[in-house]
Amino acid sequence: MWIVLKQEYLNRIKKRSFLVMTLLGPIISLCILFIPVYLSLNTTERVHVWLQTANLKQGGNFTDEQFVFHHIEKIDVKEIETDFLQEKNQADVLAVYSIEEKHILLLDKKGLSTAEQWKLKNKIQDIYFKDIIATYMPGRAVSPDIQYMPLVEKTKNADVFQMIGLFCAIVIYFFIFYYGVQVMKGIVDEKVNRVVEVILCSVKPFNWMMGKILGIAAVCLTQFGFWAMVYVWIGSKFNNRYGTALEQFKDQNIGDTLHVSKDAWQALEWNVYAQGFENLPLMLIAVSFFVFFILGYLLYASLFAAIGSMTDNETDTQQFTFPITAPLFVTFLFAGLIISEPHSQMAVALSYFPLTSPVAMMLRIPFGVPIWEIIGSAILLAVTFIISVYVAARVFKRGILQYGKAMRWSDIFGLGGNK
Repeated sequence: MWIVLKQEYLNRIKKRSFLVMTLLGPIISLCILFIPVYLSLNTTERVHVWLQTANLKQGGNFTDEQFVFHHIEKIDVKEIETDFLQEKNQADVLAVYSIEEKHILLLDKKGLSTAEQWKLKNKIQDIYFKDIIATYMPGRAVSPDIQYMPLVEKTKNADVFQMIGLFCAIVIYFFIFYYGVQVMKGIVDEKVNRVVEVILCSVKPFNWMMGKILGIAAVCLTQFGFWAMVYVWIGSKFNNRYGTALEQFKDQNIGDTLHVSKDAWQALEWNVYAQGFENLPLMLIAVSFFVFFILGYLLYASLFAAIGSMTDNETDTQQFTFPITAPLFVTFLFAGLIISEPHSQMAVALSYFPLTSPVAMMLRIPFGVPIWEIIGSAILLAVTFIISVYVAARVFKRGILQYGKAMRWSDIFGLGGNK
């Protein structure tokens, strides 16, 4: 097994494709990580605000690039609230002024970010301050208080947690699928070239299969280890150069920053991300990532090895590959639901199902998952890997010397008379 592992490892790290992916991987992965941040800081999505204007002496168009204001002429606040809650389109936030209580009420159905809340509050205060307060109480022209009431639950720092979860899930998916397919392709190629007949004269089928799986795993770890060192180096350089500057966006300094900032809204956005990264369980994420990364690869690699032994051309592998890879792909289809409700029954079920747990669990962990759930999922994944290795070894032994036709499902389970 060690001889096969070493040969597989040395042959693959000498390939040009390995060098290219090793050098370009950090750049591609960092783009995956930071592009969502850039897009979120430069979002063009507009917020529809219902603004009670019945008491405004002078109207006006308050719409800008971020907020679209809809003027509501009704006076009865209860009636306005009822209409707002029933409206499904173009009704994100309601702003009404209570003359009796002398404050502005904001009802939020959208779940605005901290920066969006700050910007909207300032704009609303400015509108009512200039019109109602200055008109009816010029001697007491002060900005009214704002009572903000979110109508939807939104996890604090959800954007940062979502970004980190998706990044970890995408990296795991890429490495599992890319290197798992390499195991299958290598076995198919050696079957086609009839090299396997020579190899099996001196190596047991199980040892050869595990040698290939572990050899490619070593290639995978080498490549990812290089990426990790690049991330650490970039992180240290970034912290040395910008670490002091980023301190101004933290909660304890954000007040002073807003007084001197040319773009207070963007300063608040950076405050959200700075606070989010501080609240991340980085050690738990790193350990969990490594565990699910290794176990997920070993599970899928053993299944891909079995598939490679069952066919002697890549076209025939498709009928067996789809049922195995479909669960991992389907998990990404439900990624939005998992992120929005990380503790729902569906998210928990996908976190325990071994074929989906490497991706589903990494999507959930940044939002806070009990340690016992992570350990239970990892143990179940490890047990499934042991079972899959046993089954794959039997299939491998049956199909590795079979040529001319793909194995049937009955052959795999020993029902076809093929001993």
